[in-house]
Amino acid sequence: MLAKFADFDLEGKKIFIDQMEKLGEKMQIIMTRIQLADDPLGNEYLRMQRVQMLEAGTNMAATMDGFKSELEDMRRMVELEESCADPVMLDTVKQAYRQKFAYASKFNPMEVFSDPAMMEAAMDPDAMKAVSEVVDDPSKISNWRHKPQLYALLQKMLQQ
Repeated sequence: MLAKFADFDLEGKKIFIDQMEKLGEKMQIIMTRIQLADDPLGNEYLRMQRVQMLEAGTNMAATMDGFKSELEDMRRMVELEESCADPVMLDTVKQAYRQKFAYASKFNPMEVFSDPAMMEAAMDPDAMKAVSEVVDDPSKISNWRHKPQLYALLQKMLQQ
């Protein structure tokens, strides 16, 4: 749905932003609960997540900050659309958003979650780093040939 954000009507954009904001808040609550639970499995999940994020050059705080920043950009687009009567300017803004979120239209996470081999590849400790690298530069997919399942996941991601 992110790839179609620019094409939503004003009310749809507002609903999408509100729902994404609520999702972000729920994610933070879940992460905090896992941290406070002192559960060995939860601790291992958090450790693996930190390792994967560090491999990709990020961390949870930076990811959440980026998420919030994207939502603010979307809010500004809505404000601009509400206050602007120039159809050419609005079309330019919409095109910029279509370009910005084009990657989202290519990837269908349900295909990953419904395929056990793809799910296993997504759990690889290098998965986040690989995806980040290949999204930034698709030619780097060849760097991951030594991990056949992860390589297959990356190929599927790029084909969509």
